[in-house]
Amino acid sequence: ISAYASRGRRFHFLPQGDRGQAHVLVLQPAPATSAIEDELPFALLAELAIGAVRSRANNTLRHQQGVTYGTHPRITQGKQLGLLLIEADFEEDQAAQAITALLDILEQLSNHPVGAAELAGAKIALRAQLQRAAHHSLGLTQLAADLFTSHGNPARLAELQAQGRIDAQRLRV
Repeated sequence: ISAYASRGRRFHFLPQGDRGQAHVLVLQPAPATSAIEDELPFALLAELAIGAVRSRANNTLRHQQGVTYGTHPRITQGKQLGLLLIEADFEEDQAAQAITALLDILEQLSNHPVGAAELAGAKIALRAQLQRAAHHSLGLTQLAADLFTSHGNPARLAELQAQGRIDAQRLRV
C-alpha cells in the first residue's frame, strides 16, 4: 500500500471488532452524467476489472489468492463528478496485500490491452446486469429518469439502446 500512498492515495483503517475481516471501500473517479460517451465504456471496464465472476479482480483475489469471496463495483454519477465504488471483504492480515493487488489490477487496465475473449465475457456480464436492473421497480425508475433527463437526445437514446435497456424503434419521447 505504501507505493500507492506515496502517489497521493489515502487509506483509512477502521477496526471491525471481532469480525477478523476488513471491509474495504475503494473510490475511483468515474465519468459524470455529462460525459455520456464515456459512460458505457467505463461501465464495461469496471465489469471487466472488478465485477464479473471472471473479472480480473475476482480471478486474482478470489480464485488465485483465496483472500475474498468477491469484489463488487458500483458506479455513482452526478452532473459534474462520477465515482466508482469498489467493495470487498478481506482477512485483516491479508488486507494490505489484497488492496495493493486490487489497485494494481486497476492500473494495469491502462497499460495492458484487453483481449477479445475477455472483452466479450465482460460485455455478456454487463448486459445481463443491465437486463436484471431493468426488470425491477428501482431499475425501471432509474431508466425512466435517464430517459426523461436525456430530453430525446439521439446520442443518449442510441446508447441506451446499445445497452439493451430500450427499443428506440418503439419508444415515444
